[in-house]
Amino acid sequence: QWILILTLRKIMVFLLDVVGIGIMVWTSGSMVFDLYRHCQRLQYIHNTSLPPRTFLETRATQTILLSVSLFVSFYLLNSIFALYMDFSKSYLWLILTSTFLAACFPACSPFLLIASDSQVPRYCLHFWGRIKLST
Repeated sequence: QWILILTLRKIMVFLLDVVGIGIMVWTSGSMVFDLYRHCQRLQYIHNTSLPPRTFLETRATQTILLSVSLFVSFYLLNSIFALYMDFSKSYLWLILTSTFLAACFPACSPFLLIASDSQVPRYCLHFWGRIKLST
């Protein structure tokens, strides 16, 4: 009887995780859709005679999609490992892998946001030039 209760509890936690991920994917998808509609409405402003460049909406869409896909993949992998650990012996490599996967998104997301900012390379080059000049 305890095994049945524990199994049902684990399944409920996993289903709540799936619902949470579904809500996150849905809200991110609606943001991407809103950015797409915004880009379509303002398309007449973008002059086609200018050289092609990445517009802010496109970069924002790419950042949102990359961030969501990273989060969902790390979270689902971590959930699968955690579920597997619950139903089998907890081997050390499973625990370490699950811990690593749980830490991947918080460790990677700041670098993703920094890399998606178009002004960061300019600042880095500016400060790098200052460092070279002062040495």
